[in-house]
Amino acid sequence: MKRRGVRIESLIEVVLTVGLLASTALFVLGLALGSSGLLKWGILLLMLTPVARVVILTLGLFRQRDVLFGLVSLFVLGVLLSSIVVSARLRPGPTPAAASPATPPLPR
Repeated sequence: MKRRGVRIESLIEVVLTVGLLASTALFVLGLALGSSGLLKWGILLLMLTPVARVVILTLGLFRQRDVLFGLVSLFVLGVLLSSIVVSARLRPGPTPAAASPATPPLPR
């Protein structure tokens, strides 16, 4: 049983390392080439790296028949994925016009 735990931890370590290195490479390339597309992919990969970690952990917990922590991990996965979906749907709204200096202050 201990070997499986070590395997899961090793796999999580590899996923986190690869995700971080790949997103860093995309950031550096995006900055060097002036490509906003590469920067966006770097951000997306950086956001998905912890999601991949939770997916691996959830599968490992259920495989070890640890149902309680598997369900908690599944809940965390749902929170992570919903935050990504919500952030993807947010659109920047119109910027409010700045008050001109000639506008008198409002009375108090």
